[in-house]
Order: sequence, then structure tokens, then C-alpha cells
Amino acid sequence: MAGDLNDIAESVPALRVENAGLKGLRGWAFRDVTFDAHAGRVTTLTGSAGTGRSTLLLACAGRLKLTEGSVDVPTRTHRKRHVRAKVNVARIGGIIGLDTELTVAGNINDAADWAGMRRDEAAVLLQQWRREFDLELPAKLPAGELPALELTALHVLCAALGDPRVIVLDDFDANLTRPQIATLWQIAARVSRGEVSDPMALVVSTVAAQPPDDIGPTVLLPELAVNGGGDR
Repeated sequence: MAGDLNDIAESVPALRVENAGLKGLRGWAFRDVTFDAHAGRVTTLTGSAGTGRSTLLLACAGRLKLTEGSVDVPTRTHRKRHVRAKVNVARIGGIIGLDTELTVAGNINDAADWAGMRRDEAAVLLQQWRREFDLELPAKLPAGELPALELTALHVLCAALGDPRVIVLDDFDANLTRPQIATLWQIAARVSRGEVSDPMALVVSTVAAQPPDDIGPTVLLPELAVNGGGDR
């Protein structure tokens, strides 16, 4: 079965971005971006400030309309799928993410509701996440009081509910130490391989950290001569 999954991952990407560009009122946020993201892998977007990492993730999740190019969730039958229905957002800047005033359990319940799961199933998952990923995640603690590593991990784990093909996460390494970043890479890799739900692709942006060589590809976003995206 693993071989079959590997063959599918190679032939049919979970997400395909082709010649993508988005132009705002002050110029191009990003342009000429092409990459495939595969289930079981973590694709990392890097680039200096202003290269449009956050805006590109919003476009990958179907939250922004491209000016040129395309974002698609391919299938083996070439049947079109709505990107927004198959790409879950873990966190993007201050735009999309968990409610930091809600408790850990409250955020998990909300994610379960969106995913069409029963809340008792979500409670079981919380226990599983604590055990398998060595996280504390106190159920009654407001999410905003979690340490940075646990908060980012909770964003990823909640986004994995609902059988997405892709998860996008902005600022992967924000406010983390090097050991914590290494731990988060391991969690992301395990989620992508299907240890929480089915295998899926993760597409993440980093502030400075470079991914391990074996985790997946890195996409360097180019600096544009005139960039008005105002985006990280």
C-alpha cells in the first residue's frame, strides 16, 4: 500500500500552482510562481520580506483570486475540485487562525464542528495528540496562553481535521527556538505522512528557518523590482 501511495504522490500532486501571480493596487505581491505540493511532503516557501509569502498562501487556499496563472487540486480523473474545499488554513498572519481567547478544547471543538466530526471524537483526538506528539495542550487553557510551539502545533492539528488534501501554514518558525523549530518540522512531517488523518501536503512559509533536506522541496519566491504587496 505504501508503494501505491508513493506512486500516486509522484503522479498526482495534492496542489499544483502554475505561473501564479497576484497584483494589488501598489503592484505585484508575487508573480511567476510554479510548484507542485505532494501528499506526504512539506513544501516550504521562503523569500525575503515583501516577496508575498502570506498572500501566496491565501491564494493557495482559494481565499484570494489570482491575477494570472492557476492554483488547482488535481485528481487522477482530471475532475475539477474547488480548491477552498480541499485546502485547510492552519494560520495566516493575523487574518486566519485559532481564537486565542477560546480554550484549547474550545478551538478543537470548533475545528471538529467545521470538519463534521462529533465533539467526543475530537476529545479523543486531543488525548492522542498529547501522547503521540509529546504535547501538553491543557484543555481548559486559553489557546493564546500556550507556548509558541504548542500553539503552532495546535493550529496544524486542528487544520488536519476534515480530510483536507492540503494544509497551509504561515510563519512556521515565528517565535521559536532552533530546537523547537526542529520539533515542529518533525510534527509537520508526521502530519503530512498521515499520522493524524489521511496523507496530505503541507505548504508552509518560514521567516528564516530552512527545512531538513528530507522533508520536501523549498520554493524561493523572487524579489520583484516593484512590489506593493506589503506582505511578508
